[in-house]
Amino acid sequence: RSMSNRNLLNLKALLQLQDWQTVYAFNDADKSYNHFSSILSKAIDITCPIVTMRTKRKRTKQTLNDPIAMQLRRQYIKAQDLYNLTGSEIDKNNTALRKKEYDLRLKLLRQQDNISTIAMADNKSKAIWQIINSERMPREDKSLPTTLDIQGELISNPAEIAEHLNHFFITIAEDTILNQNLSNGPRILPNLNPDIPKFIIQPTSAGEIDRLIKSIKTKTSAGYDSISTKLLKVCKEELIGPLAHVINKSFSSGTFPSALKISKVYPKFKHGNSNLPSNYRPISLIPTFSKVIEKLFLNRLLQHLSINQLLTSQQHGYQSGRSTTTALINLVEILTDQLEEGNTATAILLDYSKAFDSLSHEHLLNKLTNLGIEGQSYNWIKSYLTDRRQIVEVKHSSGGLTQQITSSPQIINRGVPQGSVLGPILFILYTNDFPSYMQNYSHTLMYADDTVLLLGKNEPEQLEIAAYTALNMAIQYCQGNDLVVNESKTKQLVLGRHKEIAGRLPNLEVTTTTKYLGVIIDDRLSWTDHIDSLRNKLSTALYVIRRIKRTSDTATAKIAYFALYESHLRYGIAVWGGTSAGNLQRLLIHQKRAIRTLRNLQPRESCRQAFIELKILTAVNLYILEAVSFLHLKTPEAARTGAQRHSYNTRHASSYQLPIHRLTATEKKPTYAGAKFWNALPEDLKKTDRLQFGRRLKSWLQEHPFYQLSEFYQWTDNA
Repeated sequence: RSMSNRNLLNLKALLQLQDWQTVYAFNDADKSYNHFSSILSKAIDITCPIVTMRTKRKRTKQTLNDPIAMQLRRQYIKAQDLYNLTGSEIDKNNTALRKKEYDLRLKLLRQQDNISTIAMADNKSKAIWQIINSERMPREDKSLPTTLDIQGELISNPAEIAEHLNHFFITIAEDTILNQNLSNGPRILPNLNPDIPKFIIQPTSAGEIDRLIKSIKTKTSAGYDSISTKLLKVCKEELIGPLAHVINKSFSSGTFPSALKISKVYPKFKHGNSNLPSNYRPISLIPTFSKVIEKLFLNRLLQHLSINQLLTSQQHGYQSGRSTTTALINLVEILTDQLEEGNTATAILLDYSKAFDSLSHEHLLNKLTNLGIEGQSYNWIKSYLTDRRQIVEVKHSSGGLTQQITSSPQIINRGVPQGSVLGPILFILYTNDFPSYMQNYSHTLMYADDTVLLLGKNEPEQLEIAAYTALNMAIQYCQGNDLVVNESKTKQLVLGRHKEIAGRLPNLEVTTTTKYLGVIIDDRLSWTDHIDSLRNKLSTALYVIRRIKRTSDTATAKIAYFALYESHLRYGIAVWGGTSAGNLQRLLIHQKRAIRTLRNLQPRESCRQAFIELKILTAVNLYILEAVSFLHLKTPEAARTGAQRHSYNTRHASSYQLPIHRLTATEKKPTYAGAKFWNALPEDLKKTDRLQFGRRLKSWLQEHPFYQLSEFYQWTDNA
């Protein structure tokens, strides 16, 4: 469809003339939405018709039309030909000089072209990212798969490929469960709690929908109905009224519109043999209006769960104030505490097969009733999950023409909808009872389906027995919930002074290093393996920054630094920042290379002033910022300053009390390090209001680029 800005404005004008009375006339959510969709679809067909599109010609690069560049090229070729003929040293030097002049001209033209592209772009952010991605990402072949292995026969018919992939994506979870003989296992349900208030879906308003639409990211991608968030944002004033009616009828009747239960799936190639269906990941696009309704329902559901404190504290996924960072911090704190107590500790990292696709709808609904989701809200979720369908769309190119080939729809019988708003929270509620089920056997830590069992015992033999029991209880829970533990990918990490003699669990890989939520953890908590991996990522980012700096301006290169370099450097630094001073120095030296690139500094020139001018935090300062921010702004009530614990005006009222300990590892815990950093901060900074503290701390650290932690403590002592 031609969804140009002009066509969208024409659509907006046409929608202003529409009569939506047929939508308001129905109390049935399905009929009301179908009429709403019919009016909108007809308007889209008129203003944004399906057209045959020619491949857009790329803008002619300035380098091809620049007379100076063309003249320098001719001079270079002429000099090269002369050197090939004579072979003399003078002609060789002259050729090198001509080539350098030509290369410098091309570099200048490319810089000017990129700067001009950004300046003339309507969406400057998008233009900048196109330049950045052109330097960092190889072009993806979007035409895959062209052939597919179906029962040993290679099929090239795109319609057959789409049908087979759809069948494969639909049935893979069911096949996984059947292979594990889980379908007839006893169901495990949480204990009933009759005191939980009933969840009632409150109606929405035009104002709430307007705020929600404004918060949605503008995208041109769309589900099967061709309605993108960009279209919705342009036409929101015309659509909000009838849409609010449809949503309120959906909520009051406990019915989710059937037309919004269709997902469009693209097969994304992962790696390996491109002919195998198992090497494709389904990327699902659901209708835009479905996302709006789901988000409104989710806001109400989360409020109900929060007010009644129904979510387990061990789950860190998809909750406000929780993240992968809080999960990692929790993991390290628990393991370090076990070591501080003199125990040998172990972490069992469970690996699920097709976790989001495997859960049983019936079992999920039974669990939801224990959370106060009954009656109207129960019927709404049941309607949302029932009779969902998906289609697979593949691209096929022939004779210079690219077509989208779509499979027939197939019914989805289990799992939560991929790409949906409600899918993640429904999975969390499905496994919400897992920590309480495991409470007598291990501490459980979860981020969505990334689950870790944590144990510690004084005697290695006791640890072996406890770990074996905990693993079997976890597998028993999974068997009763249609979840499949992949034991071949489940790993065990053992820590402590008796780790060498601690017994290993059968069928599990015992490793000295493992990755959890993107951070490599080793059995000594030294973080050296993670630093090695991080430096490789930073080297790739540095290459891109250098390329962009040569072909664009400093502002674009700085954006690339924050997006590609600092994002990796900052991630999880509150956890691994307690590594050795030598490892932090390795990262700082690497970071200085990026700063020198941005500021055109020589290898021996100091970077301190450049850090200040660019407002970039050193690796050490990032560690201080993240550790202090977590402790002071996000930590539980257990960590409190003297002023928070009592009203006396004592000398150290604004400081945290550091716990007595015997291990150096305890000093590297995120909460301990954060408290120690806080205590060393200037008093006026510590008195800052909590809402302004994070911003002020960052500004202070930008003005004081510390290269070592000892330098930070020395500065504050002198101050």
